[in-house]
Amino acid sequence: MLKDAVASMDMADKLVATDESAEYDGVSAEATAAAEGQVRKNFTETAYFQPQLRTDSLGHVDLVFTLPESLTSWRLKLLAHTQAVDYGLLDTTVVARKEFMLQAHMPRFLRDAATMRPLAESRQSIKVGANAAAALTFACDVPAQVQAVLCRFAAATDGYADGEEHVLPVLADLTEVRRTLPFSFTQSGAHILRLDTLFKEKKAENRRFIVEMCSNPTWYAVSALPALSRLESTDAFSLAARYYALALGRHVANALPAVRQYAADLNAGTEHETPLSNAFAEVADETPWLREAEAERRRTSELQLLFDSTAYVLRAQSALDKLAALQNADGSWSWYPKMPGNDYITAQNVLLLSRLQNLAGEQTAAPMAARGFAFLKKSLANAVKEMKEYEGVSHTPANHAVPSRLWLTVVYLYAVRGEKLDENAQFVLERCAEQAGSSDLYAKSLMALALDFDGQKEKASALLESLAEYTVGNAAIGRFFDSARAPMFASSYRIPTQTIAIEALSTVPEYAVLVDEMRLWLMQSKRTQMWDTSIATADALYCLLAAPSVKADVAKVMELEDNAPLSYTLKAGRTVLADSGSKHGDTNATIGYVRETYTDPIASKSSVLIVQKPSEGLSWGSVTAISTMPQNETVPTGIDLRVTRRFEVWRDGAWQSMETGGVSAKVGDRVRQVATVTSARDFDFVSLRLPRPACFAPRRALSGADWSDGHCYYRAVHDASTEFFFEKMPRGTLTVTEEGFIDRAGTYKAGCAAVSCVYAPEYCGSSAAASIAVE
Repeated sequence: MLKDAVASMDMADKLVATDESAEYDGVSAEATAAAEGQVRKNFTETAYFQPQLRTDSLGHVDLVFTLPESLTSWRLKLLAHTQAVDYGLLDTTVVARKEFMLQAHMPRFLRDAATMRPLAESRQSIKVGANAAAALTFACDVPAQVQAVLCRFAAATDGYADGEEHVLPVLADLTEVRRTLPFSFTQSGAHILRLDTLFKEKKAENRRFIVEMCSNPTWYAVSALPALSRLESTDAFSLAARYYALALGRHVANALPAVRQYAADLNAGTEHETPLSNAFAEVADETPWLREAEAERRRTSELQLLFDSTAYVLRAQSALDKLAALQNADGSWSWYPKMPGNDYITAQNVLLLSRLQNLAGEQTAAPMAARGFAFLKKSLANAVKEMKEYEGVSHTPANHAVPSRLWLTVVYLYAVRGEKLDENAQFVLERCAEQAGSSDLYAKSLMALALDFDGQKEKASALLESLAEYTVGNAAIGRFFDSARAPMFASSYRIPTQTIAIEALSTVPEYAVLVDEMRLWLMQSKRTQMWDTSIATADALYCLLAAPSVKADVAKVMELEDNAPLSYTLKAGRTVLADSGSKHGDTNATIGYVRETYTDPIASKSSVLIVQKPSEGLSWGSVTAISTMPQNETVPTGIDLRVTRRFEVWRDGAWQSMETGGVSAKVGDRVRQVATVTSARDFDFVSLRLPRPACFAPRRALSGADWSDGHCYYRAVHDASTEFFFEKMPRGTLTVTEEGFIDRAGTYKAGCAAVSCVYAPEYCGSSAAASIAVE
């Protein structure tokens, strides 16, 4: 049996002198000093293996290398060989251990203001037999405003000593609270928004809010151009889309110098903020400090590069050369090199280049587009021939062929390019019109555009009336299609249907108000969804930038002055605290886009935001209030995105709620968090964060892809939380669970569960904080 051992623990936010007793409970001063000298500090998970090789007279080799100071096992794989390629392999396990070992079992983090005993040195005696283990528990109190605690454990007996030293992060007992107030206006006048409800809690600190608004669809479309210009794929359509964005960006910069100047001013004026740094990066993302400046800097930098004339020449010519290399001798485009010509890819490229020719007068790629269209006309002729053969000599309606959407798109191309419909195009349009009653809304829009171009106004008007009847919506989110007749394209929801319908309805002045409402929905979808396919982005840009006509002789980029800019005033009662003209007078008058951050005292005192809209048309924006407050003071927030969270424990073969029925948790219990997310609309790229109490050890410690309720997501495990990332979150309710085990007793706090749209953080929600008592 070993002699009596003494275990001690020092805890402080910095290295603090402790009571160094010369002797404790029969253990000599030499043993105590030895324990202090044996404290291990290096616990890195990966060992840098660079051994020294020491040979003896018999050729035996000893490997001498340094391991981290964790007492654990390491896998060792070695390969040795001679000049004659004789070789030997070794695959074994190396165990780092001591005859007398101390291992600290610590939580991954603490929260300040915990109710335990004061910080101090604590000592206990324990008897440990040979080949046996024993456990000790130490308690401490963590005062407020402490960022970290240094924990030093040491155990000693005469002849043996060991110890460990760890830095334990302390998370503030604060949480960041975001409340948003999105708004959209189509009518002129003064619009009053109440702000006094955004900061409801009396104990809220670090208050600030962000006012963002835009009255110009042109600017919003321009801000999406970099997404196309930086496409990395080398397929034919991505190359065409890249050239389209670059050429259109150059044209916008020349036609609307205010846009180029605004992007340059934003880039030059961006301040590089450095977030609070400390030695505990693994939990830095849990602190309630603000870090959203980087995304804005990147966006403005990309806009500046888009408008740079030197960069344009290099990037545009490179895309054009690669695009030309993929066009075959017959005018068709191959999707990738050495593939055969593809009718669909060719039609998409001709459409893109023809639209660019209409909008920007770009003629460089016009010969390629002309060759591609000639190929499509030949393919259309062959398809019509096959359809006529199918119908037979009688041409009875029962035998009429139904042209595919590809051939209807080719007919639409006649209108885009301003070329009169030939016999084959007339045949396809006639056959499609016969099936208009059962066609989806995308096909109806194409037909309406082609019929209007061909002078068949009455038939086009009937189709447009049908399109309008299918729209639904309200003043806040705009007008859209919520029908199975509006097909959901891969990765872009109903955006292609929305854009082509806007283009069709824009041909009739009577639908001007409806078109504005549909554009509002399109731009609202840009806030909550990434247009993450190049086709959807290109369609939406044309819809937002083109003047309301499909004909080549009148299509042009919309002027910035089409919508008068918004202005706003912040008031506290009758007192004016700030207004948009004080900082954004010139910018707002040209761009129509404003984003400004207000901190104390304006953020705390503001009660009303008055938005002045001088003209009819589409305008939108949001007010985002941000503050920090104690977790136990938080209340649930969220409008379009909401989240609720509950804790359950596994009892008697079933999950039981810990909030009802008096069910309590014990050390070793299997528990889980259940989060329910409710979304009022379709969202892309949604993040859900579930903080863990310090007593909660995740059942699955590794990150990876997973499924819940039929939806795929990525699950990222952090030290103090688990985060879930959803590429798609459709309207409705989604439930996510995170399981774990209780590994220590006490009372622990769990921060607020939070959900947000990553690319539109004004759409967010949070639950209340929680507290768990473990017996």
